[in-house]
Amino acid sequence: MRSDKDLVSLVSKLDGTGSESEWAAVDELRRNLGADFPKLLLTRYIEVRSWQCHASCVYHALKYAKESDAAVELGRLAIKDKRRSFGTAQLR
Repeated sequence: MRSDKDLVSLVSKLDGTGSESEWAAVDELRRNLGADFPKLLLTRYIEVRSWQCHASCVYHALKYAKESDAAVELGRLAIKDKRRSFGTAQLR
């Protein structure tokens, strides 16, 4: 198991870019956290404002939707998200 500092470093790589470092961080977090990974994704979703990061958290939580209340809660938060700004585009 990695230290909390290492986990924080890995979580910061969940930025929605789809980069190799993001995927490597996801793989490492899944190995270290197992079924607790959706809880971390939910926390990350709540803490950040970036739509890319939100999309990444939702995407990676989908795998756990049948077995994790945290994954379901993350999905509900995403559905209720009423922000109008997504990157540089404005929804009308």
